[in-house]
Amino acid sequence: MSEITIYAAKQLSGYTCALEPRSKATIVDQLPKEPVPASSVFISYGISSDIEFQYESMWKHIAELLTGLPAEKLQELGKVVFVDPRTKKLLFEPLAQYV
Repeated sequence: MSEITIYAAKQLSGYTCALEPRSKATIVDQLPKEPVPASSVFISYGISSDIEFQYESMWKHIAELLTGLPAEKLQELGKVVFVDPRTKKLLFEPLAQYV
């Protein structure tokens, strides 16, 4: 079982999330009949509030949007982690119940 890495880069008003290139290649190679994963998604939290990584259930949907796969398929590929693309620091690892 491998790890699906999603880069989450904090911006002024949200996060830009994208699959790490090796993770994207793994999905394409292992599931060739599935749609090609999205390049990135932007999640805005507005200027006055900061969602950080506290709403665990939301990150499941980000993983599904980026990969085009339901949570059950993602679990078959491995665990999902959110990482800062600059520092490579682990930001968030959703609980199994969410991804």
